[in-house]
Amino acid sequence: MSDPHQSSFPKKGVLLIHGFSGSPHEFKTVIPILEDLGCIVQTVTLPGHGDDPEINIHATSAEAMLQHCINEAHHMAEKVDAVYLVGHSLGGAFALLTASKHPPKLAGVMAYSAPYQHAYFYNHPLGLAKLDFKTMLHCIRYAPADRLKCKRPSFKPWSIPLLLKDSRRVFQWMQTEIHKINVPVYLAHSRFDLVVPYLEMAKIADAIPGQVETCTLQKCGHRIFPNSREKDAALEELFKLLHLPVKVQSW
Repeated sequence: MSDPHQSSFPKKGVLLIHGFSGSPHEFKTVIPILEDLGCIVQTVTLPGHGDDPEINIHATSAEAMLQHCINEAHHMAEKVDAVYLVGHSLGGAFALLTASKHPPKLAGVMAYSAPYQHAYFYNHPLGLAKLDFKTMLHCIRYAPADRLKCKRPSFKPWSIPLLLKDSRRVFQWMQTEIHKINVPVYLAHSRFDLVVPYLEMAKIADAIPGQVETCTLQKCGHRIFPNSREKDAALEELFKLLHLPVKVQSW
């Protein structure tokens, strides 16, 4: 007997984009769930990242990372009827920026914990001082779950100015390009994010003229997958974008 999920929608491709200094390991729990529902899933390893990066992170650039995401979206379009871009943190920004370039067969974007103008440890350190005491306690409570057990790129002190320059370039692109997005966008962000301010989600939503849905998460920090207490709610938002009539069960 055929899978009823597979017969109820066209072949959908989901392109998963990890964050800065992360890896596809972030989505290890998401991939099998989407595949079981008939989606074609592909993960992006950003240049300078991964177990054996082809380009050292000190030799790559924001432009190279974005172009890699655009190329991967085009490759995905060759295999499926509809392409959905999903990204976390910097990967969420790249998902939105890739969408602004209108790759073929693009049907929607899901961005988790994405920056728009600020990130606390890059260009907005004083923003942490504006958090009230109760909010900061919640942030600290969820911060340990943000640690990702994977190989991370190493940083040399003299490369920090270049990394900061690239991050500012991404923020500039976000503020000048994402208004061009013409597909549905779903956003999810924790109120207790210690990396990217929660208010960034509203800025992104205001900058996109089309259909935008937002979801505030209450029981996690910056990282949602693979193990936060909000992973079910966050995945259900993605299911809405994908038009999958499925209730997430306990993982």
